[in-house]
Amino acid sequence: MPGHSMQFAPDAPTLDATPGSARKLPSIGDFVVLGTVMVAFFVCFAGAHGTSDVNTFYRWSIVLQQQGIFGGYGTIRDYPPLGPALLRAAAAAGRYFGVDFLLSLKGILALAEAASSAIVLWWLRSAPLALLMYVCIAPFGVLLGYIDALYVPPLLACLILAERRRFAVSMLCLAVASSIKWQPIILAPGLLAYVFSQCGGWRDALRQLTIPATYAACILLMFGSVNVFMALFGAVREPIFSGNAINLDWILSYALEAGQIGMHRLLPTGEVAYIEPHLPHLLAPLSKLAFFSAYGLSLALFLRSDRSFRDLLICCLTGYICYFMFNTGVHENHLFIGVVLALLAYGIGCIDPMILLPIVILGVINPILFYGLDGDGLHFSRVTGVDGSLLFAPLGLIAIFRLFRLQVQGLTLRQADA
Repeated sequence: MPGHSMQFAPDAPTLDATPGSARKLPSIGDFVVLGTVMVAFFVCFAGAHGTSDVNTFYRWSIVLQQQGIFGGYGTIRDYPPLGPALLRAAAAAGRYFGVDFLLSLKGILALAEAASSAIVLWWLRSAPLALLMYVCIAPFGVLLGYIDALYVPPLLACLILAERRRFAVSMLCLAVASSIKWQPIILAPGLLAYVFSQCGGWRDALRQLTIPATYAACILLMFGSVNVFMALFGAVREPIFSGNAINLDWILSYALEAGQIGMHRLLPTGEVAYIEPHLPHLLAPLSKLAFFSAYGLSLALFLRSDRSFRDLLICCLTGYICYFMFNTGVHENHLFIGVVLALLAYGIGCIDPMILLPIVILGVINPILFYGLDGDGLHFSRVTGVDGSLLFAPLGLIAIFRLFRLQVQGLTLRQADA
């Protein structure tokens, strides 16, 4: 009974009711306009040297060149294996075309962003939404050099195939995305629950997971299970409250530093600096408890819903925003998936602008507040009495509140119709 999944975008396509082949195909002009914007953006900003991550990526590419992709990963033990492997490929492509690592890195990021926007244009048949997708994700890649853009095409493929009930290949795409960076794994519980709810029993569902499980086993075998799990363990146990992520722990960091309770005081400029959470109190484990509790609540509401594709998308979005806002060790670029999911959810009519805008604004402004448009920062102080970043933190909480209210309203309507 999909009627409880409320639609807000008036011109959004109805995915559950309208097959993709029945929706109006995008025109060649749509692709030309989108491509022109992408080329212009790349030409203008490809020279920005990005954050310090770019230097780290360059060092990794050297390690992989000297020790090989598989042996070198044992030295790096950071990020999932496919991420550094793609950086090695970018470096090799740069040498082949006679360009430096920065330009080759920006090139593959631009291609991934272009592919992501083209997929959205083809899937949702909306040129404005595809253009908005590109504008929102381009600052992460072409401007600042984060490699998050590399996992968006397989993640979008995962969602498209899940909508079309091609669960084996869908979960394989999720596994591929998760082997580039860890963040897509956060969506796995909701997607697995969706697969099991849509299949004709446990055996059928488990058969759908055979291919992605085989892929995961191959990754562990080739790169070394110890290396992969050590990298994952390091990401989970990263000893910081908030790594420049404007979230609840960022507010707590300010309170601790302002009260001289934490490991550091405020910076001389009055800006917040992230602190290590091994403090003599329970705030760090309480933050993780808040994340797991909120994520579990969202998943429980999904399991009690009609478990349609819209319900899945709202559940994944809610759970991911809870991760960003409540969990420890989150960084400024980690809302990237949240921005992508929010744009998709709005495009198919799952959420209204009052949910979309806080997520998009917070996701795009977060890295820019710390690194500017070129990786060198804003070139002016963000402090006006207090650190200006703190003013954006409530946006995530507003989005979480409205998302949970949307899930509860859908459940209430379902119970009323029953």
